Amino acid sequence: MASNGGFYTGNVGNGSDVVYMLSFCRGDSSNDTCIRCISATAVDLIIKCPNQKATYSKGTYNPPCFIRYSDSPMYSMKKTFMTLKFYRTSDILMDQDQFDWIWRNLTEKLVERASMGTLDLKFAAGSTVLPNNQTMYSSL
Repeated sequence: MASNGGFYTGNVGNGSDVVYMLSFCRGDSSNDTCIRCISATAVDLIIKCPNQKATYSKGTYNPPCFIRYSDSPMYSMKKTFMTLKFYRTSDILMDQDQFDWIWRNLTEKLVERASMGTLDLKFAAGSTVLPNNQTMYSSL
């Protein structure tokens, strides 16, 4: 398991040229995997976004890590406008109400499992099989 509950913060620079960084690794990441992911993602962000003062990335490692940096402090500040991305590898052909019930049931089970985690780490991952034999995965 990653140290610090998978959370890391830092800043680089001085005065008006300071950049703040907040990163997070999934609860099932080892410390080495987490640090490699954060380092590689930070380099990737610098290359792809050289003139950005603020950005966010989930990295390309498996399991992914999440990095956010900004030219203004962000620690202990709630950010309510981040978007969530949902990925799918194929179309899910089923009734929307039935899908919503299955999704809600999986999420509630994961929330319950995550809530039983340690004081520093609340994480759960799981899957369920849909009626058409497709598997849906989720983690929180």
